[in-house]
Amino acid sequence: MTTLYTSTINIDKNNFAPRIGAAWAMAKGTVLRAGYGIFYAKTSNSTYYATRVENGSFQQTYNCNTTTCPALAFPNLIFNPPGAPPVAPFPGALTPRVTPVPLSSNTATTRGQSPDWVNPLVHEGEVTFERQIPGRMSVSAAYVFSRGERLPVFVDSNLAPSTTTRSYDITSTSGATQSTATVPFYTSRIDPTGPILTGYSDVNSWYNSLVLTLRRPMSHGLEFTFNYTLAKATDGGQVPGQFGTFNGTDSALDPKNRKLEYALSDLDQRSRFVGNLVWIPGFAKKLSSAPERMLLDGWMLSTIVVVGTGQPVTANINGFGSGAPDGGVTGGTVNNSGTGLGGRAPNVVRNAYLGPGLADVDFRLGREFRFTERLKLSLVGEAFNLYNFTNFYTVNTTAYNFSAAGSGACAGHTNACLVANPAFLVPLTSNNNLGGARQLQISGRITF
Repeated sequence: MTTLYTSTINIDKNNFAPRIGAAWAMAKGTVLRAGYGIFYAKTSNSTYYATRVENGSFQQTYNCNTTTCPALAFPNLIFNPPGAPPVAPFPGALTPRVTPVPLSSNTATTRGQSPDWVNPLVHEGEVTFERQIPGRMSVSAAYVFSRGERLPVFVDSNLAPSTTTRSYDITSTSGATQSTATVPFYTSRIDPTGPILTGYSDVNSWYNSLVLTLRRPMSHGLEFTFNYTLAKATDGGQVPGQFGTFNGTDSALDPKNRKLEYALSDLDQRSRFVGNLVWIPGFAKKLSSAPERMLLDGWMLSTIVVVGTGQPVTANINGFGSGAPDGGVTGGTVNNSGTGLGGRAPNVVRNAYLGPGLADVDFRLGREFRFTERLKLSLVGEAFNLYNFTNFYTVNTTAYNFSAAGSGACAGHTNACLVANPAFLVPLTSNNNLGGARQLQISGRITF
């Protein structure tokens, strides 16, 4: 990590001029902070491991069945293993014999990086204004940005240049043509092998946000922090999570024109509010009656509120035509395993749709009973998703189903069809490891 610049400026009576009238009143108690840094990331170990192993030499692929391996029987082998020739494992056992089988040169998937491959880097910075206001509170506004460069993208580089195009009719569920999309189409490979997933350091990303905060530190039994973020994130197809560490990127529609993938990021969230509050009532200490103090003292209430807009959804295709090295409408779309797939629709940009939003309120009510200086009992009741909001975490991302020309919903069409799927964006799951339906729990603890 390399930090180029970071600074904090406190505006007070010792360094602010002029110091009179409204200007001084506005500046007093204001803090300005600014920071900028460059962070270098490493290429994940899994990427280098896959390159070393799946290089077409260290690990080779054979297809063996009753047709290609008619003479293969236990304990015979299909290739000469490294080291000494095979021998019988014990006296009287059969000696393994090598039964050669042709190497499956057209199905092996290999991986690698382009010669100009480099580790990614990110520029990060922020400018924050913070000001004290009455009531022991403070407000702040921050501009936060992040610029990612040289992020990895993996596509099949073993595709000969496109020499033709292919058109698809975008239709309704009844087969009525809504529009027609024409894209380059790849029909052959450069080398008669399978996909060569090659990494290129040419994905960039942008993140810009405005963060507003109202904060009150613990005082007179009350503490809270409210944050609102307005943000936008864009990139050229970078994927987060476990797929981002193993040749994982959004599958490019056209591997020779990766600029088409520049759109909203998979993690883009336009608005998000997070608030937390802790209240420890102190009025019981002012009561003169011992029974009243016992009844009202020792309570603590806290809550966390989260509300956010949905994240983008890409319109994908189920199925694809034949006669191409890979999949998708261009014949060049593959996933991180080198397998052809439908990919995204050609008539809309990546992440053109918005998924469902999020709302959650968690609440805790606690009571502490002190019997002696060292002996106390704590009881806690907690509610997760107190109001039982239904939050959907996944939706149906299949916007179109592929149909060959002249068949099914594509009857009467000379072009193949992408038939609209009425279930597109229909919610699928309403719970995950972090959230779900309302949950209640009660716990107790004795301290002595």
